[in-house]
Amino acid sequence: MPFLQRRLTLKDRLDTVDLHTAAALGMLRRSERIRDTMLEGGILDIISALSPSEFENLTYDCVRASGLRNLVWRTPGADGGRDIEGTASYRDVSGHECIQTWYVECKRYSTSLSWPLVYEKIAHADVQGADVLLVVTNSNPSPPCENEIARWNSAKRRPIIRFWRGYDLPALIRSHPAIAAAYGLSDSITQLHASLLPLSFLISKIVQGAHVATEFEVVPRSGLEAGACLSELLSQRLDDLDRFGRIVPSGQLNSAPAFEWLDWEGTVSGWEEVGARAMLAFLKIATGSSSVKVSACGAEATVTLTGAKFELTAQALADLETVAHWARMEVGFRSLHTAIVLRRT
Repeated sequence: MPFLQRRLTLKDRLDTVDLHTAAALGMLRRSERIRDTMLEGGILDIISALSPSEFENLTYDCVRASGLRNLVWRTPGADGGRDIEGTASYRDVSGHECIQTWYVECKRYSTSLSWPLVYEKIAHADVQGADVLLVVTNSNPSPPCENEIARWNSAKRRPIIRFWRGYDLPALIRSHPAIAAAYGLSDSITQLHASLLPLSFLISKIVQGAHVATEFEVVPRSGLEAGACLSELLSQRLDDLDRFGRIVPSGQLNSAPAFEWLDWEGTVSGWEEVGARAMLAFLKIATGSSSVKVSACGAEATVTLTGAKFELTAQALADLETVAHWARMEVGFRSLHTAIVLRRT
């Protein structure tokens, strides 16, 4: 066989291999899309099976992770459930900071949402002075409702209507692994463990700081204490994820945590011990406070920090949100650096 013919034959064979490879890759991509679609359906099924309060807490975590700030619960909502109010800010072309008030309606529905139902939510949000109404649901608006929403927004009426529809939620959940882990919305043990990396990095940072302090012959009592408490929380959550595939708070307080710098007043029942210890120890070291006072009533506690040396920087606030998430608490502020409100979720 002439050389040129042999070379063309070899090229033809390579082209054939390339075609087979491309076909295999195409089949792989199609199977991945099918798998993702099935996973999305599974996630939505789990979301639909959450209790009303769990769905509300999931919504709270998602809007907080998406950038809504100054979150507060508004109870009762128009339908007797809990609604969320928060703010979002952006800068216009002149550099002016614009702040919008968002009202979040979170509700599970077994059927599509009608326009009269959505209009009822609009009226309630309007009374509250909202700029934007965000409806978070496991369902979807009906086609006539979609048309009315588009017409409302096109007319630039207030409040602006935004939706997180049922088919939006799986992708949103996947973009926040820690939230997926908290509610059992991930079937990958690797992803579950990876969701704890921010907490692990925080522990590493605190322990390294304590080690540096020993180099200067300083006893880093607060750093070692915070590192130990956060490590207890990390260990408990790893156990939760391995055993249950989600966070399952346990081991409630029988008495106030035994910190010499802590003064606890009010009820202790209902607060998870590892979560409470981790939050209080972190707040103390993050602010350099000399003492901490807790006034607890039911599911809410006000933490007063005395002798704070440091302001809560943007990084410290991000770290606080990380600890709060794994301790299953919500954080609010009466005074940014001296009075912090914790709520159990």
